[in-house]
Amino acid sequence: MLSSFYNSVSGVKAQQYGMDLTANNVSNVNTNGYKASYAEFKDFFHKSIDDGFMGPTNDQVGHGATAAASALDMQQGVLLNTDNNFDLAIAGDGWFNVASASNAEPFYSRDGAFYVNGEGQLVNGSGHYLMGINANNITNEVVNPNITLDPTSTQMGPIDIPTQLTFPGEPTTEVNIRKNLEFGSTYQKQSIGIVTPAGEKTDLVIEFTPSATQPAVGSSWDYSATIDGSSAAARTGTLTFDSSGAMTQDTTITMDNFGTNLSFDLGGGFDGIISTTGDVDTSTIANGKPIGELDNYRVDGNGNIVASFDNSESVAIGKIPIYHFRNDQGLEKVGQNLFRESENSGEAKLFVDENGKDTMGASILSHKLEGSNVNLSDSLTNLIVYQKAFDASARGITTSDQMIQTAINLKR
Repeated sequence: MLSSFYNSVSGVKAQQYGMDLTANNVSNVNTNGYKASYAEFKDFFHKSIDDGFMGPTNDQVGHGATAAASALDMQQGVLLNTDNNFDLAIAGDGWFNVASASNAEPFYSRDGAFYVNGEGQLVNGSGHYLMGINANNITNEVVNPNITLDPTSTQMGPIDIPTQLTFPGEPTTEVNIRKNLEFGSTYQKQSIGIVTPAGEKTDLVIEFTPSATQPAVGSSWDYSATIDGSSAAARTGTLTFDSSGAMTQDTTITMDNFGTNLSFDLGGGFDGIISTTGDVDTSTIANGKPIGELDNYRVDGNGNIVASFDNSESVAIGKIPIYHFRNDQGLEKVGQNLFRESENSGEAKLFVDENGKDTMGASILSHKLEGSNVNLSDSLTNLIVYQKAFDASARGITTSDQMIQTAINLKR
């Protein structure tokens, strides 16, 4: 009687534990990055009814059940599309590293809903900083595109996301002209976009007119080159072509681009400007980059935070690492959808190759969030099972109590 009473009590406690875990899963069915926990049970010790060891059976009776563990379901949740550049989802195994300002202890999460706070740093909904690597290539709101991000850096910290950022301009110093001065035409004009030392866009304009005196064979053209419509630094000259349309001399002109030397190559032979009939594929190439203002940010699959500018340039200013554990099941939940490492999980590690280069071990998807991996139908079914088992165990307590009362009354 006492065994059945204690067995039923242990059953009630064990099923209540299962109901608690399952109810918590159901309540987090819409929590981003939530990992469901499932109850695991084990039986209590057994005792033998008979001390003899020669019987055909073991003659043992159990003493109930108890909760053994809560196992994490590490399957990836459904991926949800969003409009936020910093809504991130990890495709594969791994964790984001976050930390609070008041606590240096690192936490880990699969919830990738981040935004830029008032300090210009990436944080989650609880205000925890997303920890990563800053490229340190920004000075006075100007990015240095020649400093590359070191992905093996161990100097982790909050990631800075400037709201004002400028890509420096580079003046045009070289122009290679490819053009056909069609034989028999009377005037042609070429406008070439270039960049001044101040990073501003302007035009190099070259006008071509047939020379007053033409050779007996071939053709001759006069040219005048100006920058931004100013004739003060205009360069003029004459180009001659043979009967096949090839330039008879190599011609390179140097001009003053507002304090910077600008060299433009008119070509020689069939490489450059020619003079022939018919359609000819031509193109003009000029170096230099205009000043660019920050357009937006994006995060690529390798976790690089890339700043894009309105001059079509882009530069990585930071990197989001993905951490891994030897045993994800050993992580300890601390609330707010956060986990901390434990002795069972092992230390957080970054995956690197034989050269020490970060290999991520997974990819990061932008404009996506990982939803909860709770299976609602399974959870509701489990709730019914736990409820029925709870009721049965409770009925066992009542029945055992009645039997005890009956036995006491027999003595009377």
